[in-house]
Amino acid sequence: MATDTNGATTGKNVVEYDVLIVGGGFSGVSAAYHLQSTCPGIKFRILESRKNMGGTWDLFDYPGLRSDSDMYTFGFSFRPWASQSQSIIGTKQTILDYLHTVVKEFDLQKHVQFQCQVQNADWDSQQGNWTLTTLQKQNNDDSTTTVTYRARYLFSCTGYYDYEEGHTPEFPNRDAFQGPIIHPQHWPKDLDYKDKKIVVIGSGATAVTLIPSLTEGANAASHVTMLQRSPTYMANRPSRMTIVPRSLLYWFGQDAARWFYILLGMFMYYICQAFPRALSEFFIDGVEHQIGSDKFKEDDWTPRYKPWDQRLCACPDGDFFKTIKSGKASVVTDHIVEFTEKGVQTEKNNVLPADIIITATGLQIRFFGGIKITLDQMPLDMPSRFIYKGFMMNEVPNFFVAGGYTNASWTLKIDLTMKAASDLIKIMETKLYRYCQPELPKPGNEMEAVPSIDLTSGYIQRSKNLIPRQSTLYPWRLYQNYLYDRYSLQFKSLEDDTLKFYK
Repeated sequence: MATDTNGATTGKNVVEYDVLIVGGGFSGVSAAYHLQSTCPGIKFRILESRKNMGGTWDLFDYPGLRSDSDMYTFGFSFRPWASQSQSIIGTKQTILDYLHTVVKEFDLQKHVQFQCQVQNADWDSQQGNWTLTTLQKQNNDDSTTTVTYRARYLFSCTGYYDYEEGHTPEFPNRDAFQGPIIHPQHWPKDLDYKDKKIVVIGSGATAVTLIPSLTEGANAASHVTMLQRSPTYMANRPSRMTIVPRSLLYWFGQDAARWFYILLGMFMYYICQAFPRALSEFFIDGVEHQIGSDKFKEDDWTPRYKPWDQRLCACPDGDFFKTIKSGKASVVTDHIVEFTEKGVQTEKNNVLPADIIITATGLQIRFFGGIKITLDQMPLDMPSRFIYKGFMMNEVPNFFVAGGYTNASWTLKIDLTMKAASDLIKIMETKLYRYCQPELPKPGNEMEAVPSIDLTSGYIQRSKNLIPRQSTLYPWRLYQNYLYDRYSLQFKSLEDDTLKFYK
């Protein structure tokens, strides 16, 4: 056996670390930072399937791609977002620049194995470790070799959707359409849409982001139609800091500005939950005010659900509303009958003319990056498991899951759970435990099972029977509350009655 540059024990196509992190996006970087800070000297490796770090932000490349959360909460707690322009909305490039700055500042890139696709992960109870089978690309060619990794601890930081394919429904007569049909997840770099008529199918965050960008600049489309089955709640929000957070930033620094946006987001969520009818009217009236009564049709802007039953679509500086008001884009609420040679036939309208059709129809849920996970060679039945404190699963040893909030920035929750996982590893290393796992109550004290994600969004509903569940009480409930999670993960002892430690 030999030792590699990161101190790992190596053999013939077998590499051993203390910790393996699967995924090199925001979650993986957070896990790596907290491990490095909390457990100095621990040997870890980030296994990233792509050529670059960044995850979602490296994958997607459609026009106008930006954050739908403010960057003061989307940025890491240990490295606050800083913008000379006081912008709070990050573009793809500024987000990647920020992430790469963090990686460089904390010297994390030396821990990354790029183009390493994890195929299987198996827990061996006898050895007390995880064994991962991977396919690694060699140099710049397409040849691959199988490499086996072993580690006591495993972090899944792969996100929650399929990087290979987005969700596209079966559209009748699809082949009849003569132009390109594009899903935003696979945006062609050389797409020419200048002076073209475009139909965007969908009304979620992707469509709301795309449409203003498609109608601007030298390459602008002649007209864009947003075709939706039902409306989404949308709201104007400033893209730059307003006077209150700007003053807090000036007098008290980055942390004060970050806390302002944390509390503002929590306030908006809970007021929507407490007064859904009033907030529904507020958002709908806001749209009419933005686009003008002549462009406003109530059926196009009145969702069928309560505010925050699905994520709210933010429109920085009202850019989407300005595009509708200008006449460069329009909204049609209808159902698709079929594609035709020249566009999309709907039930209530004539054919919507199109040179290009964009299917902004959502994501395909794929937890753990499609990795086959087994426990002593027995497949892990994901839907039968419960999520513990948002970062572990019952009876799955030394396995940590990165999952963010549905009602706030992804990174807020990631920062808390990855720090908690690192603290847990420090406890185990100090007290010489071999593994730990949360365990369900004994028979006779069965818990109520409820879906782990309580949104009504299509991509969640399509996959609710494929993902782990939650219950109704702590520590098996996902509270979607940053203050509560901060207290329970950072100030309460991690050594509770539910988490069992084994030597």
